[in-house]
Amino acid sequence: YIGDRKWVWFDWQPGRARSGPMEVLQGFTGDYLQSDGYEVYNHVSGQLHVGHLACWAHARRKFVEAYESGSRQAGPVIELIAGLYRIEAEAKENGLDHAQIKEARKSGSLPILNQIKAAIEEISKSALPKAGLGKACAYALARWEQLTLYCDDGELQIDNNIVERSIRPVTLGRKNWLFSGSEDGADFAAAFYSLIETC
Repeated sequence: YIGDRKWVWFDWQPGRARSGPMEVLQGFTGDYLQSDGYEVYNHVSGQLHVGHLACWAHARRKFVEAYESGSRQAGPVIELIAGLYRIEAEAKENGLDHAQIKEARKSGSLPILNQIKAAIEEISKSALPKAGLGKACAYALARWEQLTLYCDDGELQIDNNIVERSIRPVTLGRKNWLFSGSEDGADFAAAFYSLIETC
């Protein structure tokens, strides 16, 4: 978990049940929660009555995988998504404040988002549901409201890459050491990761 793009908190759970995130986020007073496509967070955001943002990096990755598997129809969608990221990069380069970012998204991102949705809806008419392209389309359309919510507030992020970068060392490392020794060891490691990544 990352709060206000300042602090990082690793939490180890023995499984992927909704009770884990609910326990951690109980008492959360923010307005928004951003996550990958893990379904549990739909329940969590509903229980907390907060806006739930999806991640464009995750949605894009599925189209990239489909493209690399030979589905050339994914190419134009990937290019359109790149347009969304160009707007974000320009806002950062120009030092826009949150109100200006919201305006840039309203004038630039929303028209692109409309194009992306139209393209995906058209592709999904002929894409095989169980093929990579069909799955990419279904993933994006099922989360469309969550994927566009970032345009409502200039402080919100287009993706949750900040979390992905923080968990990368753990993801790479666990392939080497495989186990934490015990559940207490996993909690101990999570505490150290939280401290190190926050610093």
